[in-house]
Amino acid sequence: MAAIRYSIIGSDKEAKVSVHLENSLADSTAETLGNQVLEKRRVTKKDSICSVAEQAFWLVLEEITTQPVSFCPKVRLADLITFDPQLLRSPFFSQTAQKHVDFVMLGRGRGDIRLVIELDDNTHLTARAKRRDQFVDEVLGEAGIPLLRIRAAARYDTAEVKNRIQDAIRQHRKKSAVAA
Repeated sequence: MAAIRYSIIGSDKEAKVSVHLENSLADSTAETLGNQVLEKRRVTKKDSICSVAEQAFWLVLEEITTQPVSFCPKVRLADLITFDPQLLRSPFFSQTAQKHVDFVMLGRGRGDIRLVIELDDNTHLTARAKRRDQFVDEVLGEAGIPLLRIRAAARYDTAEVKNRIQDAIRQHRKKSAVAA
């Protein structure tokens, strides 16, 4: 949280507030009511970028990692692909830029994209979520990025998760070899 210094300048009737943010990334506004300063925060820091289910699954991913890879949570879909410059002002770009995927498996050091993992819970059963999932599937497929969907669960068999990740990467390599 940013440290905020403020001071009241002038009399009680014509008070003006000077607000100085110690951290320029924070965004805050202040109002006066008589001689009281009422601070209104437009933004605050989240406790985590991951849901509780995503946090639990991330621990599983970290536990099974034996290769030189890293898992990044909540990656913007648009950061995984390269766009035709003509699309940068299109609805397609806007739609892509507004979506995130749950986890991306990256090669350590280079950051090469190996796999996208979507953790599907009950919210993925709605019509809106199904349309979103289909869009993400199509974009990743067109870009040649393998996708693995895993059903959210209270517990995970780490060996099964590891096998599913390896199978997804192996299947993608086979498809890529056939296409080439």
